[in-house]
Amino acid sequence: MNSETLQLYINSIQYYFSHCAYRLEENGEKNTLYWECRQKALIDGVEKDLATKDYLVPYSDFKRDFISNLDFFTNHLFKFYEKVYRYSLGGQPKSYLNSINSAFFHFQQGLKSFKYYKSALLYIKLEDPKSAHQIAQLIQFYFHKMLDDFMYYGIDLSKSPIGEDFDNIIKLFDGITSLSEIQIANEVTKTSKQETNKIETEYLEVKQLQKLNKANIDEVNTKHPHIFKNNAFEVWQSMYNSFEINESSRTDVKFMYEVMKKDGLIFKTVNQKIFLDWISQTYQIVIQKTSNYSKTPIRNNTYSNAKQLYKALDT
Repeated sequence: MNSETLQLYINSIQYYFSHCAYRLEENGEKNTLYWECRQKALIDGVEKDLATKDYLVPYSDFKRDFISNLDFFTNHLFKFYEKVYRYSLGGQPKSYLNSINSAFFHFQQGLKSFKYYKSALLYIKLEDPKSAHQIAQLIQFYFHKMLDDFMYYGIDLSKSPIGEDFDNIIKLFDGITSLSEIQIANEVTKTSKQETNKIETEYLEVKQLQKLNKANIDEVNTKHPHIFKNNAFEVWQSMYNSFEINESSRTDVKFMYEVMKKDGLIFKTVNQKIFLDWISQTYQIVIQKTSNYSKTPIRNNTYSNAKQLYKALDT
């Protein structure tokens, strides 16, 4: 992603997104407005809503798949915006852009999965035009709703590059709702085998990505295996973000290093010098060695939350 595109995403963030961008409050307590809580509530709401749609009963696979795709997409879109927001505040190393690009790739892949439904609905409409019409309207409804939901959380998607993608997907299903059965048959016939295979291949790639994501085989989990056990890098990175580590964060880093090493998340062979050298190489900042740190309530709560995240990913 180039700097101009990144700036467009930054410009789409409203000031009140700051309330959703941090897992913990300043006092160390859990932030109930954090986007993960909101995203879970959003998906729970979708599940309850779809359970009331009688026309989806014969299409339970679609319902399950749609919820899974929506969960994957919104989760990674929120993650992307959290990273973009933190980057916009300054102080992040150049390597942080890699994290932003990774999150960008994931939500873009999630967005692709929705385009598959056009081909599926064309076939459904040949046998069940009413349900196909209702499902197409349902998809359009949720894309309109996402624009409103993200704006509520402080992200104006209509002002970001993804706003055009949303418009295109909504227009994509306009055709489903307006085509006659003869036009649909012609549309299906027109669709070349090569194009169909391409759509199905892209969709399978997205589903494989979701499968890897659910299995917790994410790229951060396999980073720096010479320092961290299993996916413990996630614990470190969570605290790194929460504490907003910079070159003056010596005691925070010392605390993070000591508690993680004590709990076996950092290998015993990794001494403080090795660890500080790794930080310098990875984040392009220099942290001076110190022997002083204290276990404050904020630090303990931050570590406790991060470690729960590790446990969830490691199961």
